[in-house]
This record gives sequence, structure tokens and C-alpha cells, in this order.
Amino acid sequence: MSADPHVQAMLDELLASDATPEQLCASCPELLPEVRRQWSRLRKVRTELDLLFPAAEDGGTSPPAATSSGASAWATAQTTLPQIPGYEVEAVLGRGGTGVVYRAHHLRLHRAVALKMLVAGPYASPDELERFLREAQAVAGLHHPNIVQL
Repeated sequence: MSADPHVQAMLDELLASDATPEQLCASCPELLPEVRRQWSRLRKVRTELDLLFPAAEDGGTSPPAATSSGASAWATAQTTLPQIPGYEVEAVLGRGGTGVVYRAHHLRLHRAVALKMLVAGPYASPDELERFLREAQAVAGLHHPNIVQL
């Protein structure tokens, strides 16, 4: 995290409250840029964790605490869709161990498609990339009237 103990204390307070970085840094505005930067990073990590480990729908677990925007990281992960050039992403179809599948519309071909993306994106490990490739190769080898070729 942060090397500055004051910034770390502010981040800890942000995690424990519904306050915003601006509210917490009112008495020490010189810390605001760093607190904002670190808070943004924490929210991104929280969202990625929520995508990797979604709350069990039947387990009765509650969503994570609210972020500074007033919406929970869980809600943000559920409603924020990626912007992918050439596609209009419409919804999340499912999540797996390493990826998220989206329902999308291919803009040039005017057809519905499913897009699977690695959650880790450009930070995927070699093992995750290999697993993704093996899965694509396995699916490419399937031949059935009800399965669309990739």
C-alpha cells in the first residue's frame, strides 16, 4: 500500500466508513491526491475480487461495504460492462475460474455473440493464458448442430 502512515490511516478510515477522500482530507489537503490515487486502486482491486469471487446467491452473504461513490463494489462489478471496440456489450452471461462471458452485439456483422475475457486481462499469468488457450482449442474441436463454431 502506501509508505506514508497518514495516507494509510486515511485509507483504513475510508474502508471502514462511507466518507469520501475529500471529506477525510479536509484538514490535510496536501494528502488528497495520494489518498485519491490509492483509494482508486483499492476500489479496482475490490471490484476484481468481487468478479473472481461473487457472493453466493443462495448463501445469504451480503455484498461488500459501500464505496465512496455510495454504490457497493459488488453493484459496480454487476453493472459496469467493458467497452470493447467493434462490440456493444449488453450483459454478463456467466463467470468462471479465470474468465467472464459477456453477451454482445458485433457491430460490423450485426449479430449476437458471446465474448469470453480473462478477468486478469493483460496481467494474466502464463498458466491462465495456457488454460484459456486449451479451453479455446477444446471448444474449437466440438462439432454439433447446436454449437456455433468460433
